[in-house]
Amino acid sequence: MNKFNGVILALASLALVSCGGGGESAKKNAESGNVIQAEKAKTADQAVEVYAVHLNRIADAVEAIESESDADKAAKVIAEATGEFEILVDKFQGANQMQLAMAFAKQAGELGQPQMRIATAVQKLASENPEYLERIEDALRDMPEMR
Repeated sequence: MNKFNGVILALASLALVSCGGGGESAKKNAESGNVIQAEKAKTADQAVEVYAVHLNRIADAVEAIESESDADKAAKVIAEATGEFEILVDKFQGANQMQLAMAFAKQAGELGQPQMRIATAVQKLASENPEYLERIEDALRDMPEMR
């Protein structure tokens, strides 16, 4: 149960905004392969869009885990997204915090839905296939807090 709690803590670091519906724009971008790179984000709105797209990629990968191979693929997706998140953290660390907060608030639905999908998928793995969860938990813990 300690491992599960650690993963949940990592996921809690994602929960910067309240859950909401929506998420369709970022989900469509993630599905189409139209992944915005963090390096190209120049505004707070673009940074939050990058974050949302990668949250959806993580949610898709974690929900698709049905084998050890799937878990390994999901860990790679999470690691790639973590790299993008780290760029965002570095790039926007000195940014206007009010603009970032407003950008996060505007896209609450874009962020809330994949966060819930990730949490639900992790919970399912914990109860049904904890060995698959073990394969992704380090990648989940490595994700930086987006504040």
